[in-house]
Amino acid sequence: NCVIARCAQPMVGLMGKQSKADQLLIEMLRASSDAPDRELLIYDCRSAVAAKANEILGKGSESTRYYTKCRIMQGNIPNIHVVRKSFLQLNEVCTRATHGSDESWLQKLAQTLWLQ
Repeated sequence: NCVIARCAQPMVGLMGKQSKADQLLIEMLRASSDAPDRELLIYDCRSAVAAKANEILGKGSESTRYYTKCRIMQGNIPNIHVVRKSFLQLNEVCTRATHGSDESWLQKLAQTLWLQ
């Protein structure tokens, strides 16, 4: 049994403020699992560098200091906005009613950069 949830980054900033609301959310997610005493994995799709850079803007990432029995793993996606744009292009290519020739479709698929 596992919990999959999508959350925004906590607004901890450079001073490393605590977010009681985020801490409560994590504890509620843990409690919804069939093994609430087990370590909880927090998966951050951003790179560690991107997460750190967001602290300058008052954002940031979770700290295991404030989230007990948690492990944080970075996904190292270079730029989530580029990935989103690529996915939307892929969706367009795959759902368009008329694709033209196979060669044209493969060319459009390659332009999405999704397969890189």
